[in-house]
Amino acid sequence: TQFSDEECKEAMVKEMRSLDDFDTKEDVNVHTLDYQTVQHAIALLWVHIWKGIVKSRLCVRGYKQAVASLDDTYASTPVIYVLRILLILALPREWMIHCFDISTAFLHAPLSSEDPIYVWPPAEFYPNKDTLWRLKKAMYALRSAPRDWQTHWASILISIGFLRLQS
Repeated sequence: TQFSDEECKEAMVKEMRSLDDFDTKEDVNVHTLDYQTVQHAIALLWVHIWKGIVKSRLCVRGYKQAVASLDDTYASTPVIYVLRILLILALPREWMIHCFDISTAFLHAPLSSEDPIYVWPPAEFYPNKDTLWRLKKAMYALRSAPRDWQTHWASILISIGFLRLQS
């Protein structure tokens, strides 16, 4: 499906605002970095989808991200059967069930990487190519983002009194 340029631009501006609101990145002048760092900076890609309106996500080409261990990228994901079991247990107990979606979820999670991750900002907003972003938070498609989000979400749940099961 083709989206109009106006719809895409509006969605892209909204995504850029989210990146700023969550303090996801900081601008770094390319000339202050060494050649190797600039060469290994990761490109970004706009992904546009239709959800009643055009939504845009700025995604890191994460397949180029260097990780020390693939274990650092693992995040457990519940399967639908677990949700069904929880619903079956909740019904006879008359438990209240709440479902929600966290908008721009990954942008909440601080990066776990000890090495800085630099990415090229979108050319639509940075046409001079003299700036890189040093990421402070996870971004979509970054290899470590699911793990970082899960760790962040778990810490929030623990801080409000939930317990994490080892199982």
